[in-house]
Amino acid sequence: MVTLSKQGIIQRGISWEGILMLETSQMQRLVAVAECGTITEAAERLYLTQPALSRSLKRMEDDLGVQLFDRSRKNDFHLTETGWRAADMARDILKRTADMESRLRAEGSSCAVTAVGACTPPALWGMLPVLANEFPEIIFSSTIVPTTLLKKGIEAGDLQVAFMAEPLQGGNLTCYKWVVEQLFAVFPASHPLHDAEEVTLEELGSQSFLIQDHVGDWLDMVRREAPNLRLLVQEDRATLLGLARSSELPRFMSNMTMSFDNLLPGERAVPVRGAGSQLQLWCVHTDDLATEIAQYLALHARSDAAEG
Repeated sequence: MVTLSKQGIIQRGISWEGILMLETSQMQRLVAVAECGTITEAAERLYLTQPALSRSLKRMEDDLGVQLFDRSRKNDFHLTETGWRAADMARDILKRTADMESRLRAEGSSCAVTAVGACTPPALWGMLPVLANEFPEIIFSSTIVPTTLLKKGIEAGDLQVAFMAEPLQGGNLTCYKWVVEQLFAVFPASHPLHDAEEVTLEELGSQSFLIQDHVGDWLDMVRREAPNLRLLVQEDRATLLGLARSSELPRFMSNMTMSFDNLLPGERAVPVRGAGSQLQLWCVHTDDLATEIAQYLALHARSDAAEG
């Protein structure tokens, strides 16, 4: 369920004052399975791996305490009667949420909504709280999806701001370079590449690497440039860090996540060079974005670029 925080940011997540709230992404995935009919087709629609989608749906079942899927037959994964009812309710909640945001924007009320999207999580992690603090009269909704979907969102008017990996030009759009996100490979002390000065994705070969789900363009880029790498995709950061502690598996992070994600004892972050190692992020916003927000974004981009 979409919940509104006291800071004025629409957050999509679980828990507020101990009350169970389903993630919007979980409901979207349940609806996708119901509409596609198979886990494989739903995963393709959602730009997820099949195992990652299966884990997310299992967590949803655990959170609710009900069985949504029948797994009794091998390679046959389908909704139970309860699952179909849950999918119908989830579809209704998602529609109501979209209608609410659309109406708030259309009415131009004192609680105006500005929809922001990004192709990598850290583009939003630091920016949204700052924007909410600077502009308390505005509600900021957020989404993290690949650049291809951000383009569609901007062009359809569903997003007012997007941080994407490609420029997008248009008569009613402003577009400029935002910041470069640099990929790092994080190795535990026991790993033979722990003391390397730099590595390439190709040099990582067929090793197992932890990487978080919902990282926008990064997952597809790493898969494309390192097809032999065995990516162990994790649903959230807490799970990923827990595995990093217990298994000593290497993982990925970036220059933009380092202020949010501390290295574990003994770990060392090694810069990745070559193909697939960087994302040039562009800030694209519609020209009807509030002037004060547009100016603030431009100033922040110059500051980030100088630091990078």
